[in-house]
Amino acid sequence: MTRGIEDSESRVNMTKPNGKQFEFSKPKDLDGVPDGKVSASFDASVGTDDFGSEKSLLNYILSDMTHFCEWVLCDKLVSFEVEKPIRQQQVFSARGRRIDLYIVGEKKKYIVELKNKKGGAENRYAIGQVLDYGREFPSCELVLLTTHYDFDAARTIQHYNLPIRYIYFDKKRIMTWDFESTREISQNNSES
Repeated sequence: MTRGIEDSESRVNMTKPNGKQFEFSKPKDLDGVPDGKVSASFDASVGTDDFGSEKSLLNYILSDMTHFCEWVLCDKLVSFEVEKPIRQQQVFSARGRRIDLYIVGEKKKYIVELKNKKGGAENRYAIGQVLDYGREFPSCELVLLTTHYDFDAARTIQHYNLPIRYIYFDKKRIMTWDFESTREISQNNSES
């Protein structure tokens, strides 16, 4: 099951002072409102070519961080840092390990790893990457945000009960896998 935005009433068009127009989709309130549904085979994947690179995905998000935090993370933005170093640069590493997007919200802190997928298993590799960042920042919520939703990566997160919020993101939709509902359905089906 996914949470998503499918109705035009929840879509918001905004224009920045420089005249640039962009669109975010606001997730439905989850308290008492049924989740949006996205039909897809669970052997398939969902993807977009909205962004040419990870940098263009990041720039799109940065163009309106306030709404990104409210609508994707369901939190209010306090501050954020791009390319946050994990720790002081090591001698053997030219650039060092860096978090794509480190966000401080009113409710909690977030480590957001962005993936504009190029390879078949990139999201599955990112699971280890974001878990490693979480080891360095144990009080943060881990978020893997991707432009190509790989259901095998979602199944891996679910199977091992990993503390990762897995989000598909494009210019018109935001989807997250509801692991708890899926676990309940799986348990009920195995009892039958």
